[in-house]
Amino acid sequence: MLVSLNAVHYIPDGTRAKLFRRAAEKLGEAKNTAYGWGIELSASRNLAQLGIVVPSIAFEEVYQEIIAVWCGNYWGTSKSQKDLAQFFEGLNTDQLRIVMKMFRENERVKEELSQSKPKNMAVELLDSFNSRLTIEAHKQELRDTIKGVKKL
Repeated sequence: MLVSLNAVHYIPDGTRAKLFRRAAEKLGEAKNTAYGWGIELSASRNLAQLGIVVPSIAFEEVYQEIIAVWCGNYWGTSKSQKDLAQFFEGLNTDQLRIVMKMFRENERVKEELSQSKPKNMAVELLDSFNSRLTIEAHKQELRDTIKGVKKL
C-alpha cells in the first residue's frame, strides 16, 4: 500500500533503511548472477518502487549497487538504467560528491571499471554531474574523479 501511494518516504529512517538495504542486496545478487540481466531488471524495478529518498545511513550501501548495475560489465548493461536514472536525477551537491568519492574509493563500484564498457558508462554518468555543480572546487573534484576512472 505504501508503494502504491508513493508514501515510503514517510516510514522512519531506520525501517526505511532496512527496506532499501534489502532491495540493494537483491540488486547486488542479481548483478553477480551469470546471465542475470533479467533478474537485474526485476531487482531495479523493486528498488525503484521504494522511491529515491534513500536514508543517509544506507546511502553508500544502496548506491554502490545502483552504480555497479548502472555501469554494467564487459558485455554491457541490462535495461535497468531506465529504472535507476531517477536515483541520480534527485541528488543534491553533497550526495553527488559522495557518489564521486565512491568512484574513487569504493571497491564494489570500481570492480568492473577496468573494462572499457563499464568505464565508459561511469565516465558518461560522471559527466552528467558537471552541469549540476556550481562551485569550481567541486567541478575540479569531478574532473579528478573522471581522470581516475579513466586510469583504471
